[in-house]
Amino acid sequence: MKRIFFVLLLLLGAWTVNAQTLGVMVCDDDPYTNIRNGIRGKIIGKIGKGNSVIMEVGEVRDGWWKIVGGPMIAEDSRIIRFKPSKTGYWIHYSVLCVDTRNYGGESIHLRESPSNDAASLYSTNEEISLRPLEMKDGWVKVTTFDGKHIGWIEEEMLCSNPLTNCC
Repeated sequence: MKRIFFVLLLLLGAWTVNAQTLGVMVCDDDPYTNIRNGIRGKIIGKIGKGNSVIMEVGEVRDGWWKIVGGPMIAEDSRIIRFKPSKTGYWIHYSVLCVDTRNYGGESIHLRESPSNDAASLYSTNEEISLRPLEMKDGWVKVTTFDGKHIGWIEEEMLCSNPLTNCC
């Protein structure tokens, strides 16, 4: 029942989210993931390891994403809130991830620029997790976890929900 509630909350959030936001998951191996009040700012909150947390991010600067779109939602349906911050809540890209939506084994491509006409720099038929770097006009610049491949992928080919396949 909790998982159904969790999925419904995410779907509701997806309908109300600004086009310049991106759904992401926290994918961090450290015991805690820091939430800061600015780029390299003061730590104003922590998310414990093992929590599958989904959030919306928007503005990105120097590898830091601003958390937008309301509270963060944990896998157990808890809503995570932090003390108010006039400067917002920020998280580093190195602890965020999105999964690809090529569930049927179709090819996904990381492209040189945000266009289907751009050269493919990397392609795979496997579902993989990626780290988001920036956004532009429905495209997301990403890097593979090993850092070997960087490129642009259409946002519609990404999923931020570890409990569903985003179909």
